[in-house]
Amino acid sequence: MKSFLKNIKIFFVIFVLLSVGLLTGLIWQQHRSQSSLWAAAGENKHTLRSLYALAGSIYTRDNITLATSEQGGRQYSSDPVLAASVLQLVGDYTHIMGNTIEAAYQPELMGNERNIFRRVRLDFTGEGLRGDDLQLTIDSRLNKIAYTAMQGYKGAAVLLNYKTGEVLAMTSTPSTAPVNVINYKNIPDTALLNRAINGVFPPGSTFKMITAASFIKSERYDPNFTVKCTGAPLFNAAAKEIYGHGHGIMNLTDGFANSCNIFFGEVGRKVGLGELQQMAETWGWNSPLSLDRLRVNTSRFSCPEHDEAILTWASIGQPVGDIILQVTPLQLALQAATVANDGEKPEPHIIAARRDPTGKVYHIISTTNSTKTVMSPEQAGLERKLMEHAVATGFVRAIDIRGLEVGAKSGTAEVAGQAATGLIAAYVKNDAYPLAVAVILENCGAGAGVPLQVARQLLVNSIALYPNGIK
Repeated sequence: MKSFLKNIKIFFVIFVLLSVGLLTGLIWQQHRSQSSLWAAAGENKHTLRSLYALAGSIYTRDNITLATSEQGGRQYSSDPVLAASVLQLVGDYTHIMGNTIEAAYQPELMGNERNIFRRVRLDFTGEGLRGDDLQLTIDSRLNKIAYTAMQGYKGAAVLLNYKTGEVLAMTSTPSTAPVNVINYKNIPDTALLNRAINGVFPPGSTFKMITAASFIKSERYDPNFTVKCTGAPLFNAAAKEIYGHGHGIMNLTDGFANSCNIFFGEVGRKVGLGELQQMAETWGWNSPLSLDRLRVNTSRFSCPEHDEAILTWASIGQPVGDIILQVTPLQLALQAATVANDGEKPEPHIIAARRDPTGKVYHIISTTNSTKTVMSPEQAGLERKLMEHAVATGFVRAIDIRGLEVGAKSGTAEVAGQAATGLIAAYVKNDAYPLAVAVILENCGAGAGVPLQVARQLLVNSIALYPNGIK
């Protein structure tokens, strides 16, 4: 009898092991078959569509669906403004745009990267074939506001929570409907480019944020340093006022508020190319940047040595001659975020959470975001005084929000034969509303203008939509 029971136990163990092995083999074969289908799909849109039949959904922080799989196909937002505002971020199932959520997070959306234990658990629940959902950090309402406010100008807008690094809004224009991308028709020129992370623009006077920071951090810093501005170059081929008028005697505070080219050209000479470039690189220029898995173009700065006239132009953000000055909207938003965040540059994020088909959360953004120290809190405080004085008295007064501490720096980049590119970087210094924003629009004319209006709408509506603070 004992021998019989022992044989039953051995048989049971063997049966369990064989069952587990068979189940593991089936799951592995399912994964292998799915991978083979992906490899074979190539440019076959019908096959790609069928492969996305059970893909996970993509939705916003306010739980609005941006992409989902229903009735055997992939569906995108039925709101045409929202769909256009997130097109270059979300992408589509054909992967015509490669640097998108659909493409970069394909393994998660298809459920292909799960380990064997997770696969077994989900297969037992009947959810093994469905992919994981991704929640983005963006707010659908803010994204639509930004897209509409840009009035059809080519450009981009980025809104950040400077404490967590979450991207609350990110849009790029021109854009189009996802169905046009899938069918590859009626696509405006450059509409597939995500200008927020892959577009690069001359920074114009927003670069004076870096010039001012290098001066504040330098051993040559002198709070009483002044320059007389007549509007004309101080020496041959040096920087000048674009419109020719002078500002009179300028110190750092007034020079920043008036965006005085003559003053900041002299600050650049006083600091020197080495320290100016070092500060730019500390802020992230000339270094790779990513937005979770999305690739971000590098913001670049280089300037010929031993040419003080050229250095004055570099110091005011104008890429004349052999100067290279290129900034992405995301980098510009991070600069405003760094100033507001006491000199700590946040790491940007676009993925808030990932959930499997049973609702279990496998990833959620940390509320204690990693940062990089760019300058001390005291130095950041001095920079904030400059940006807030500019809001109180300078070109960017229209961005002011009553009762809140707002700082900003605008810029104009002149491009030969075209209307000027307008830029603005701004922040709200507030524990409940830790907001930083950047807007860059091409051919919109000189001055803050439309970029300022877009930035202010994003800040004001962020506060209105989250009366208890942004969490």
